[in-house]
Amino acid sequence: MSQTVIALDPGTKRVGVAISDPEGKIALPHAVLPQGPQFIDELAKLASERQVSRIVIGLPRRTSGEEGPEAATARQLAADVERKLGIPVSLYDERFTTKAAASELTRANLSVRKQRKVIDKVAATLLLQSYLDSGAGGVAAAQGYDLGAPEAANPPIKRPE
Repeated sequence: MSQTVIALDPGTKRVGVAISDPEGKIALPHAVLPQGPQFIDELAKLASERQVSRIVIGLPRRTSGEEGPEAATARQLAADVERKLGIPVSLYDERFTTKAAASELTRANLSVRKQRKVIDKVAATLLLQSYLDSGAGGVAAAQGYDLGAPEAANPPIKRPE
């Protein structure tokens, strides 16, 4: 059985998409998709083609750990994806992934203009690799965000060093 995982870094206009290898060990950048009515259909097609076992969606939190309005949007997306695709969805702390992606792209000497085209999928890749490194399904499931669990069972995740 495939252990392929997709990660989504949702924004207001675009969604960064990363996908793991079939063993669920290595995160690879995949695409930047426009946010909109066709998004879930495109995601469903990708999930079916790659035999995805789980989808991870970045949960934006403030540095204090509190959730802002963007987190509510991510939670709604997670619920919609799980309901429409029938694939388990986990929410995972995405603090600083975009900032880290920008830093990596700057080190690679990409102009700001070129960064805009790829930053979302790079952020999704960093999110996915962090999720996979955390023990994807074992530790991550125990520490992650279960959509069916009460809020008290969803503590903030400490990122691996």
